[in-house]
Amino acid sequence: GDPSMSDTETRNERVFRLSRRKALKGMAVGLGALALPGKDASAALWESFFQKNFRELSKSEIQDVVSRLEKEYSATYGKPVKVKSDRPAKPYLSTSDANKDGRVARKEYLAKREKKFAELDLNRDGVLSREEAKAAKAKLLKRREERKGEAQKRQADSKIRKQAQAEAQHSAAQAPPQAPQNP
Repeated sequence: GDPSMSDTETRNERVFRLSRRKALKGMAVGLGALALPGKDASAALWESFFQKNFRELSKSEIQDVVSRLEKEYSATYGKPVKVKSDRPAKPYLSTSDANKDGRVARKEYLAKREKKFAELDLNRDGVLSREEAKAAKAKLLKRREERKGEAQKRQADSKIRKQAQAEAQHSAAQAPPQAPQNP
């Protein structure tokens, strides 16, 4: 083959080999670094990055992001702001991991299902009747509607807050500058 296309290079009698795996790994590390928001990125950009990548971040990376968010929010609002860094809600199966070993054994999974069955079996006869199934469905639908209502209320409250902030900023921008008063 063409010597200019070789995957080896000699420097001072040392041979360097670049395998496809090493090249891809190097490119992945470089692209990963490019995916991180820069030092001057806004808190909103960091917050978005943080939410999407929380599980993959190390504790020190999480602390760095939290520190940046706290500094920017504190500067924005003119008072100290504390940002929580609680882990996101666990995936469905990990809630069944009773001994927290990172795996869900059959026994652990079935224990959770047994508990759920016991909640549904209102008369404790060991059998789910049609009435119990209907009651469970009604309870589920009621809770779903409650959550939907709570989410709509939060969304409406957020919209009102944003409108109020925009109006306050607009009013401040429209106000004529005040001349300094001489005593």
